[in-house]
Amino acid sequence: MRHLRHFVEREGHARIAALQLEDGYRLGRWVSKQRTDHASGQLDADRVGGLEAVSGWKWDPLADQWGFYSGFRGQMNDRS
Repeated sequence: MRHLRHFVEREGHARIAALQLEDGYRLGRWVSKQRTDHASGQLDADRVGGLEAVSGWKWDPLADQWGFYSGFRGQMNDRS
């Protein structure tokens, strides 16, 4: 978790690339596993709470991106 927090403090977001390395640690792989374990109900409540306390953490970042882009598209259509 410390690698994730360090990344977020430095970068200002929690959008971790799949191959992201943080001080030699495979942070992207770890983040992916946390999301997979959460989706299958295998992540304990303390870990869930810890991750949700990280600023910008998303369980499904692709769904959030979709929401952003569809909202942006709607704004562009309103300008027409």
